[in-house]
Amino acid sequence: MDLKSEMEKFDKGKVNYVVSLIGTALAWQICTVGVVGLMYLVSSLFSNVVSMLSLSFVLVVGVPLYKEKMDANKVLAMFFTLWGFASYI
Repeated sequence: MDLKSEMEKFDKGKVNYVVSLIGTALAWQICTVGVVGLMYLVSSLFSNVVSMLSLSFVLVVGVPLYKEKMDANKVLAMFFTLWGFASYI
């Protein structure tokens, strides 16, 4: 599937699709700079702990924000991220 057909199939319109792509790109850039900053200022272990917590946070916040169902895949993904966080402790 190419970008044009994916944009046409997006339920909320082409403009919202482009805005969501730009927002996602900016969020990843900010996250990457933050993780590198944590590694530089604190430690790589603390950076990984924060990354693991943020993954489960995204799942919990994303479900009500995007009005999606919490299906088995999301529950399993959250379980594995929390398991990864617990392995650091």
